[in-house]
Amino acid sequence: MMYLLIILLEIIVLLLLSKIIPSLLVALFHFFVRSHKVSVWLLSIIFLPGTLIHEMAHLLTAGVLLVDVGEISLLPEIKEEGVKLGHVEIQKTDPIRRMLIGFAPVFVGLAILAGIIFYSSANFFQKGDYPIWLIAVMCYLMVVIGNTMFSSKKDLEGSLAVVVIFSSVAAAVYLLGFDEFFTFLKRNLIDNNLGFYQNFTYFLGLPVVLDLLVYSLAKLLVKKLY
Repeated sequence: MMYLLIILLEIIVLLLLSKIIPSLLVALFHFFVRSHKVSVWLLSIIFLPGTLIHEMAHLLTAGVLLVDVGEISLLPEIKEEGVKLGHVEIQKTDPIRRMLIGFAPVFVGLAILAGIIFYSSANFFQKGDYPIWLIAVMCYLMVVIGNTMFSSKKDLEGSLAVVVIFSSVAAAVYLLGFDEFFTFLKRNLIDNNLGFYQNFTYFLGLPVVLDLLVYSLAKLLVKKLY
């Protein structure tokens, strides 16, 4: 249970930092290359896999839910609130489908990260094998996916009411005496897979630490730009 709480805390920290990290990285790159355009494109190239996963999650979920989409772009845009790495234009639909499409990158991103950890644990870590190439790939993917999987304010339009409804239903199920179901889930999904959650905690901490370092370095080196 402790690992789940740590993972939840890491996700919250990533959510907060991911909103400002792109702009800070652009400012940090600009400090060295002295070109805002080059800085934006460097950011776009580095985070391209995460951007692709984010936008494809929107697109595929919209397709499954039979919601029309408009313009699709993986190119960076400079907005007033910061740098936007890509976007998929979703046509107007009902709140539930809008919420599912908006939250899709978070679910898909976490699923991919969990899959990477599970595969690496089962095929390498449990055997005592920690190849450098695998660690490098995992670190890179954890950072780029961890910083791009969160939805924007636009993606989350109309989702608050739906989240409240689902949370209320879950709470009601628990309070009405179905806690045995949650106990079953805890025993089979958590207690029997502690090694997986431990590794997930460690690797998810990588983008958190890197974001904090970027934040500190950007504020230190680029202070005169603010």
